[in-house]
Amino acid sequence: MPTPALTPDLIAAHERLHPRLASLLKQVERTASRRPTMAVPEASLKLARELCREAARLLGREGRGIGAPKPAGGAPLDQGGLAIHLGQALAGLEQFEAAHSGRDFSGNAVWQLPGGETVPITRLRMARPGFATAAPKPSTQWRDPLEVTDAEMRSTVLKRILQRENAVYLEGYRDGRAGKPPRKPLTRIGPVNESTEID
Repeated sequence: MPTPALTPDLIAAHERLHPRLASLLKQVERTASRRPTMAVPEASLKLARELCREAARLLGREGRGIGAPKPAGGAPLDQGGLAIHLGQALAGLEQFEAAHSGRDFSGNAVWQLPGGETVPITRLRMARPGFATAAPKPSTQWRDPLEVTDAEMRSTVLKRILQRENAVYLEGYRDGRAGKPPRKPLTRIGPVNESTEID
């Protein structure tokens, strides 16, 4: 069976299958890391077989090597063996994605349909205007250093100096309470301890 040409239906099938397969693989790997020879529960095995069949059907000729997970020699399939099967199926989907995708002018991952049309890869979609994404918290939001005002810079530097002075004072106070001799003065400024709070 030849590799099917990329279509919107194939893209939708891939977008539905990839996260489900990756999630199941992650769960199986977690269990296999602790108990690799533990038998796979029937419900997990049924789901794994279904997902592997879907992956093989989606990949066409390239998916011939992805078979439904079966135990060898009549013994029950173990977690380690299932992790190998699911890993191969996921690798096939990743290879399919790599063969049919690229980047658009703004750096976002896109499917490249025949005829030059592109469709965003929804699970890899980056924040772009027009796409609904949650705004980052102000404390974690990146700012261009050139946009920082002089007042903000002075405030930040003063805060760091006060944090450093407070940390040194508290350190000396603790040493004095413990009966330790005074330390030598600092010859150079070290890193600021961010956990010391100054109001």
